[in-house]
Amino acid sequence: MKNKLPYFVIIASSLLLIFNLYNYVFNGDDKGFYLRIISNIVLIVAMVISIRHRNKQSQN
Repeated sequence: MKNKLPYFVIIASSLLLIFNLYNYVFNGDDKGFYLRIISNIVLIVAMVISIRHRNKQSQN
């Protein structure tokens, strides 16, 4: 479970990112758009870095 959690967070954040982009394009919901997009991107990047760090530790 510990190894699968970052992947789950990446998938969930990607789905929320797609939903936020859809909501912005088709519904014109500007309220907090950039903050929602940036927070999703930062979360995805953090999980990718976490996965890389964990893989490097397991190789040593």
